[in-house]
Amino acid sequence: MVGLSTKAPSGIRFRKGYGLIGVCLADNDGLVLLTLDVSAPEYNKALRATRHEWAELDPVITHNLSLADSQKLAQSYGQVIAKVTQDVSSGEAIGCVTVSLKTSRRAAALKLDEDTTVRRALTVLSHALAEVL
Repeated sequence: MVGLSTKAPSGIRFRKGYGLIGVCLADNDGLVLLTLDVSAPEYNKALRATRHEWAELDPVITHNLSLADSQKLAQSYGQVIAKVTQDVSSGEAIGCVTVSLKTSRRAAALKLDEDTTVRRALTVLSHALAEVL
């Protein structure tokens, strides 16, 4: 499915500026791939914060999510990488292409934020979708 579905598989409704995908859409930066790795020490520590501590963290870590939503998503996803898809004429954000991996030993061996093949494929897919959306 292309675009934001009305009911996300996670049960958390994403919108511009909320969550990794929402931030990707709001930032609309075609040169940036946003990533999240739940197993990263900094993020893992953040998930154990109090609500007040979470609210004080940098949005680069929280992606503007509530602590409860972040903890819920961390149970479903291990790594996520996202790239905005922009309208070829206006440059407006029209979608977001993502790849996500569940937490597992096999998935841990692949670092989405470092794998140049994944990054290149995501960019190619984003540009190809822009031509047909």
